[in-house]
Amino acid sequence: MKFVLVLFVVMMLSVSSVYADHSIHHITEPHKGQIDSAWVEVPGPGLIGLGFGPFFQLSESDTDIYGLRINLGYGTNDNVWGLDIGTVNSSNFSAGLAIGGWNKIGTAVGFQLGLINNVHSAYGFQFGGWNTSQEMTGFQIGGINDTQNTLGLQTGLWNNAEKNLKGFQTGLVNSAGYALGLQFGGINVAEEVGGFQLGGWNKAEKKMNGFQVGAVNEMENGVGLQFSLWSIAETILGVQLGALYTTSKAVMGLQYGIWNNADKSTGVQLGLINEAEKANFFQLGAINTTTIVNGFQCCGYNNAKNLNGIQFGWINRVSGSLRGMQIGLINISSGSGGAGFMPIINIGF
Repeated sequence: MKFVLVLFVVMMLSVSSVYADHSIHHITEPHKGQIDSAWVEVPGPGLIGLGFGPFFQLSESDTDIYGLRINLGYGTNDNVWGLDIGTVNSSNFSAGLAIGGWNKIGTAVGFQLGLINNVHSAYGFQFGGWNTSQEMTGFQIGGINDTQNTLGLQTGLWNNAEKNLKGFQTGLVNSAGYALGLQFGGINVAEEVGGFQLGGWNKAEKKMNGFQVGAVNEMENGVGLQFSLWSIAETILGVQLGALYTTSKAVMGLQYGIWNNADKSTGVQLGLINEAEKANFFQLGAINTTTIVNGFQCCGYNNAKNLNGIQFGWINRVSGSLRGMQIGLINISSGSGGAGFMPIINIGF
């Protein structure tokens, strides 16, 4: 009983907030939800409506219902306040509970339960096989949830917020334009992410500010954390953690995995194999290879074309310019600087 009272209060607050500064007709007029009226319309009492569309309707389509509407075929009215039950429920505005095969409404405040819930602007709850709306503030639970803008929760097999998601998506497949919040599912895709992606495959097509945790993580440009078996980024400022492989064109921070690859690494590469076109600061691994090193390579086999710093390992090799120090069992400098071959230590200027 307390739960019902709480939901009733929430619904009434939603109604008052939506209509605080607007009349009903002002809000619903741009978002028509009505379908064609029945062939025969008979004026009704206003407290109850009966729809046998397309043949007959007790209440005229341009009038309001306050109470109960039952639609055996379909029913269509301007505004419906209360309980709306039928095969097809149609209105410009609905406040209350709509239960039907197809709920087609302009603006809805409250609950819609149906196989298909088609609402332009929804404030409250949608439960159905297919929930679709332009603007959703509240909760969508169904097989397919599809909106332009969502403020709240989408949970289903496929969830889509075409433009903006501010809240949560949980499902097998989650997609959004801009996702501010959490995407949790098998596949999570968004153009831009400000928050969290948790799933099997996570992708931020343009920009990522936050965290990706999954089997495969992919981003264009990001600030934050990638943690997965396989992490891919165009540029990342933060941390890439991959059990198997991490790759990026530019990394500022930490790459940690069995195999780390970067065009430009500024920070630390820590793994079994570390590759970089240009490494600034540290490469720590069994095999470290780069074109230019400005910093430190350690600990097994270290290979660089140009070294400005220190190589420390069993085998150290520089093929271009050595400006620094090689410390190891075998040290090779086949370019300028240092001795061509020198055990233990080799120094070049």
